[in-house]
Amino acid sequence: MLASIIIGILVVKVLYRMTQATLVKLINQLEVLEIEELQKLSQAINVRLKTVDESNKLAGFYSSLLTSGLVSHVKPIYSERKTRLPLISIQGNPISQAIIEDRR
Repeated sequence: MLASIIIGILVVKVLYRMTQATLVKLINQLEVLEIEELQKLSQAINVRLKTVDESNKLAGFYSSLLTSGLVSHVKPIYSERKTRLPLISIQGNPISQAIIEDRR
């Protein structure tokens, strides 16, 4: 299990160009972790690797669409807003109540 965690960290290092010093610190910290903590770490690494793998597959798909000429450009996907818009305070009855009254 420790070997799979180290392999996961090495993959993450390659993907994100982690410095050698940071990698050594992480590996040293593995020695003091409890089994439960190692399992949680392993799960977190697997989730992260799955996300990166899915991103790479999607990037490859978009690249093949571009090179084949099926599309001329690919717009970025925005799945959710980064910042929430501030709520607006209103006066009077709630809108849901006004709608119900208008229907009567």
